[in-house]
Amino acid sequence: MYRDRRRFTPEDFGLAASPVYPGPGRMRYLFGDSTPFPYEFDFLKTLGAFMTAATRVVQLESESKTQARDLALLSQERVRGLEAVQVLHNQLLAWLGQVVPGVNAGPRGTVTDDASATSMEYARKIKEYSAKVANDQRQQDKASTEREGAQLLSENERRSAEIKVALDHFFQVAVLPVLSSRTSIKLLEGKEKDHRYEVGVVFRNLGDIVTSFLLSTAKSREWSAPRRVADIAPGLDLMVGTKKSFFKGVVTPETVHLDDYVISRADLHDRGSEIVLRRRADQKDAYAFRLTRSDKHGSAGEVDRLEDPNGKSLPPALEREDVAKLENLAEKMRSSLAELYSEREGVVRVEVEGKDVYKHRIALQVVSRLVGTFAPLVEEIARRSPSEQELSLKLENEQGKREELYLRRDELLKKLQPLNAEGRAVFAPLGLDDWVPTLTIRPPDVG
Repeated sequence: MYRDRRRFTPEDFGLAASPVYPGPGRMRYLFGDSTPFPYEFDFLKTLGAFMTAATRVVQLESESKTQARDLALLSQERVRGLEAVQVLHNQLLAWLGQVVPGVNAGPRGTVTDDASATSMEYARKIKEYSAKVANDQRQQDKASTEREGAQLLSENERRSAEIKVALDHFFQVAVLPVLSSRTSIKLLEGKEKDHRYEVGVVFRNLGDIVTSFLLSTAKSREWSAPRRVADIAPGLDLMVGTKKSFFKGVVTPETVHLDDYVISRADLHDRGSEIVLRRRADQKDAYAFRLTRSDKHGSAGEVDRLEDPNGKSLPPALEREDVAKLENLAEKMRSSLAELYSEREGVVRVEVEGKDVYKHRIALQVVSRLVGTFAPLVEEIARRSPSEQELSLKLENEQGKREELYLRRDELLKKLQPLNAEGRAVFAPLGLDDWVPTLTIRPPDVG
């Protein structure tokens, strides 16, 4: 029935290389058969939110495609109609030329015979009227096509806005497996008591979808106000100061105690970090530290002595011991900021292969990639769930007490109802239509 009945491990879902949003550490998730689940978040909640947003995206994209196709067919009908009118007009001219010789050539007034002149005038009026009818029809069709094109553009803009709302809401509330993350903070200027941090995070999720968020610090006791180094990693003494001899003017390094310095900016990621410190929140930056990490060369660091007039006299490279201390500070900052990952104030950007999803209108690619990412998990959850009518997980607390989490199949199927066969086919890898994930090839035609 299933293509693979082996027991899945976290590595099968990329967990070994993917630090997921950190959980409280006292709870863990299990499959329905009580075996460990590879991620520390409620995947069923994420799946439910995804189906709500994704089915709406597919429906809107389908509506846009249908409207564009209908307008294209209508435009083709108009072109054929105009061609038919032009053929009739040409035939009329040919007939007039046979009945009233000279009607299609020569300037008006070249015929002197009264009867011939009357006939000529009559024929010319018919010719002009026929040309006017054909031209009016052409202008009318052009205006209709332009009006409908503008309406399609307006409708597509509306759909694009609705697609953005749907996907942004999903990314704002859902938790996804993360391959890597990058967190940045910046101390915003203001009155001394009004200094606050702007915090952002960028996730590279499974499926190579990159999401960026602005995080709220309103509920954070630690990051709602300027933080000193000592609040995170006390005892930070680095050989980054300068001392200039009075007589010879030689500049030598000296130790600086940085515990009371305030963190003004930071950029923290897997391959390194940048940390900027200042003496007080309302003063200028004093030190900017840049750390890099590579598999080949290990860790290294540099310092920029921003306010020290003697700073340029010393090399920027940091001692190995100082690099290790700064890496400890960076790691503790990153761990502390990770608690804000669920406090998403807004979605800044969603990317696929470096392209802005909304600007390039590739929301359907996001849906398809997430379906592909979720399908193995859905299959495994379904296989381990006690009931075929539900997807089940368990949540276990530190005392070993377990709570059942479930998502009913009919709830997910209901979300597919507005879609036609082509739309439902997008979700076929999830196996929702017949509850056999790997065998759903052609969904039923519902419209």
